[in-house]
Amino acid sequence: MFYLISAAPNFYFTAITHTPEHRNGSNYPLLKAGKAIQHKWNTVIPIAILAHYGLVDGFHLFEFFSQAESYLLSINF
Repeated sequence: MFYLISAAPNFYFTAITHTPEHRNGSNYPLLKAGKAIQHKWNTVIPIAILAHYGLVDGFHLFEFFSQAESYLLSINF
């Protein structure tokens, strides 16, 4: 599978809108990660994903975020 991943390390966001490529359709997920901040006692990293429902469903998104969280907790981020 092909992913387009970009980072905005100086930009913390609560919502973001991706601009999908309409010529080829949405045949790959778009992922954007933002600036990590301290919120109370936790480190918060904004992650936005745009994916077509024919490519990814809620279970896949749940699995992605569960694995990402497990990895970040294992490295004491």
